[in-house]
Amino acid sequence: MRSCLASSKTVQPRRVILIHGVSYPGHLGYREEIERLANETLINPKRKLSLVYLPTISRPFIDSTWTGLKGRAETLLELPQSQETANMENTIKTMLGLMVQCETHVVYVCGHPGTVDSVVATLSRRGFQIDRDIKHEKYYP
Repeated sequence: MRSCLASSKTVQPRRVILIHGVSYPGHLGYREEIERLANETLINPKRKLSLVYLPTISRPFIDSTWTGLKGRAETLLELPQSQETANMENTIKTMLGLMVQCETHVVYVCGHPGTVDSVVATLSRRGFQIDRDIKHEKYYP
């Protein structure tokens, strides 16, 4: 009997970029597990499945110990304006703008309806199309 699982020799390499946006650091569910998987990619960049983890919080003023990305998740997918100051968020925007293209990527966005709509609008301006390049799922509060 043949196995239905793909052989590690036939699986094409894939990179997953996870933008994990929440209001507060304590809401980053499974953060330790996801960071561990992302660190495995850094240790072995030739993995068949690599993970880039970008947690961001929209209310950094609540927790002054947070040193990571700040702002709503969807803002990381906006192309930076040339006059914006150089900082971590704008560097990430530039990298994602260059790397994530509708010709090469499919984006899955899930979460609050307003966030989903905002991501869809942002990516649509960059040429992404719903049901072709954008898959989405709204979670209602």
